[in-house]
Amino acid sequence: MRDSVRLEETGYASAGAGRRPWSCGSVRQGLFASAFFAMAFAAWADTYYVDANNGNDDWDGTSETNVVNTTTGPRKTLAAIVAVAKNDGDVIVAAPGTYGSGTCNSDAVVKSRVEIPAGVTLKSKSGATQTFIVGAVADKGDRNGKGCGLHATRCVKFASSSGQVEGFTLCGGRTAHSTTSGASDQDKSGGAAGGAYGKIVDCIVSNNAEVA
Repeated sequence: MRDSVRLEETGYASAGAGRRPWSCGSVRQGLFASAFFAMAFAAWADTYYVDANNGNDDWDGTSETNVVNTTTGPRKTLAAIVAVAKNDGDVIVAAPGTYGSGTCNSDAVVKSRVEIPAGVTLKSKSGATQTFIVGAVADKGDRNGKGCGLHATRCVKFASSSGQVEGFTLCGGRTAHSTTSGASDQDKSGGAAGGAYGKIVDCIVSNNAEVA
């Protein structure tokens, strides 16, 4: 009986031509470490809220509704909420509405309604048919026939491939046109989503224009 117990707790894993011992204790330690790091990661991740109709960019974004006589409540614009929701694993929940104001301006000549930080997920509460991210055409004096040009606004830009947008209609996005002074190739592409290739999930993409 004692030998059978030892066999359950000790075995061998192949290592090239030889064998190396492993123990259930080592496996348990590895599982414990994995669980610990998973819990630590979850502890750093937060959920934030944005509401185009009832939010306020002076609020902290940590609550779905405003706590009376405090600054606790949803922010109004996507640009404002990603200023606080920027850690890997953070989730932003957007209330139904049209997000068509506020911009992130990391590109030289094209703005973005929102730029998703690395590892951050922006998702709607009620789905793409009720939640809209709307871009904008370029300045009148530098606009081509499709509305592309200087200071146009795309809907979404990703800071890295680990960002995600879920459950929105992305519409009205524009970028620079081929002759816009100072425009990079990145400025000229991605009417709906530019920059790195993040994930777009359960979204409707409509009425956007770009110059690739």
